[in-house]
Amino acid sequence: MNMKHLKKAAAVSLAALAAAGMIAGCGGEKKASAPSSQPAAQTVKINFPTAGASGALYAVGAAITNMWNNNVPGVQAASQASAGGIANLNMVSDGEAQVSIAISSNVYQCFNGTDSFKDHPYKDLKVIAGLYMNPNQVVVTAKSGIQTLADVKGKHFAVASAGSSVYNESNAHFTAAGLKFPDDIQA
Repeated sequence: MNMKHLKKAAAVSLAALAAAGMIAGCGGEKKASAPSSQPAAQTVKINFPTAGASGALYAVGAAITNMWNNNVPGVQAASQASAGGIANLNMVSDGEAQVSIAISSNVYQCFNGTDSFKDHPYKDLKVIAGLYMNPNQVVVTAKSGIQTLADVKGKHFAVASAGSSVYNESNAHFTAAGLKFPDDIQA
């Protein structure tokens, strides 16, 4: 938008604001109103932890909360960076967050009190949407000689931060392949 159009848009906006102010001020003397039978509308606040600020799911959460704030009256939503799915589910179960994002295996574990949620099932957990399929990929160089997950034993492998969803998934996959995770790899 060039400066001429910007000035015109600003002038139109100010004129509309002034007109609205004049109309609102033309009500005359205020009269006592009858008590309302409906309670005053309350704002629902939603804390939405997502992922690290550089992660793709942080942007997804920010887009969702922005959409709610702009299109759902009475909602004040805020996305926040977090340590990922496991932390998100803990925040929801502790009442620190009202909605979040996590991979399905972590949701299952949280609901049933297994793995990272051992002995702390959260049976009130509800799934409201599936965002996308989340297959896991393992990428290695051709010269590594790695053909199976078991071949990663003793090799360098990037698994992500401890406590993250990716770390938890790596644990599940390497354990299923017969490795002691993370001891059998150079994480």
